[in-house]
Amino acid sequence: MRKDMPEMSLMNSAAVVMVVMVILVSIISGSLEYTYIHLDGLPYREARQPVVGTFYYYHLEAIIPVIGLIAFQPVIYEVLSRHSASQDLRRILAFCFGNLLLALILEDATWFMLRRFSPLLSDPLAYEWIRPSDYTASSLGYSVIFGAIIPLWYLILVPPIVAIYAALIVLPKD
Repeated sequence: MRKDMPEMSLMNSAAVVMVVMVILVSIISGSLEYTYIHLDGLPYREARQPVVGTFYYYHLEAIIPVIGLIAFQPVIYEVLSRHSASQDLRRILAFCFGNLLLALILEDATWFMLRRFSPLLSDPLAYEWIRPSDYTASSLGYSVIFGAIIPLWYLILVPPIVAIYAALIVLPKD
């Protein structure tokens, strides 16, 4: 094997599995939110205002804690098993933080993708993508990219996510 190529190890495959799990849990959470969390037949996001920022009560009480547990599972395991050096724990913590940021974007985007491509019959905004008046776009603003409204918080979180994942791949393990 070449010296400049990172060695494929069990940790690398475990990291890929964790990212896939976070992606799946985010998509499932967004799907459950759009499909089952309603108020008077309307998707809850369209009937009420968020409690904190762009988050509703069910985000704070259920969705984010579940996604957080999945995203931070490697840290929880390392802390409870106590066989990781502090340097390894920092790398794992960075990886988990990247997973959480990715999960937040995917969960929110899944909700809007379902509204756009597979809407509920009772949804008055069926077949619409993110609108400027949606809280996800109005909290920090939005940008129009190729005709689609993209919340700025998506764009703000993408560079740190990419940087975290890239650093963990490229930087040598101490």
